[in-house]
Amino acid sequence: MNFTIVLAGFFLLQCLQPGEAVLGKPAPTCLEQMGAADTTIKWSPGRKLTHADFKQALRDSSLLFRHKKIAVEAYSKVGIVYEPVMKGKRLEILVYAAFDPAGSWISREAGPSTLQHEQAHFDIAEIYARKLSAAMLDMKLSTDSPSFWELFLKKYEEINKAHLEEQHKYDEYALTQLGSEFYLNKIASALKEEVPAN
Repeated sequence: MNFTIVLAGFFLLQCLQPGEAVLGKPAPTCLEQMGAADTTIKWSPGRKLTHADFKQALRDSSLLFRHKKIAVEAYSKVGIVYEPVMKGKRLEILVYAAFDPAGSWISREAGPSTLQHEQAHFDIAEIYARKLSAAMLDMKLSTDSPSFWELFLKKYEEINKAHLEEQHKYDEYALTQLGSEFYLNKIASALKEEVPAN
């Protein structure tokens, strides 16, 4: 029996904190630090992933699962990004889901179901980016607080850990048609919830 599986990679993006300016210049944004400011795709409700978004050269997936009869059709590099930005004299933290085209690949033979699966991984990252934004509001974290970064990073790590667990759980469910349909409905429902102000 042969199985087809798609993979999603996850990145944990940690940025220079404001005040960690280099040679007197402001710290670069998270995406600039990652080297992907021009190419990373921020999650948007009206934009779905396409074959053209996967820029990394196709990998030989048979090397990943040589001992099993599994074909890998895609690999998506998605994650939750936080970006400190100055709004006038006030520091704000932008939180969003991002897809890295340069770190993602897809088989030429991959069909719509593979793109749908990869979009679901991106959507899960968005759900957890929203959870981080909501947690910041619930904690009433003030960027003026001396313990802000410690508290924020602790919450970021906690939510990102849950995010990664959810990504793996989705892959397990997606091995069957019924499991995949269940999870896609769960994701769609979660995305309909109100987006916290960021």
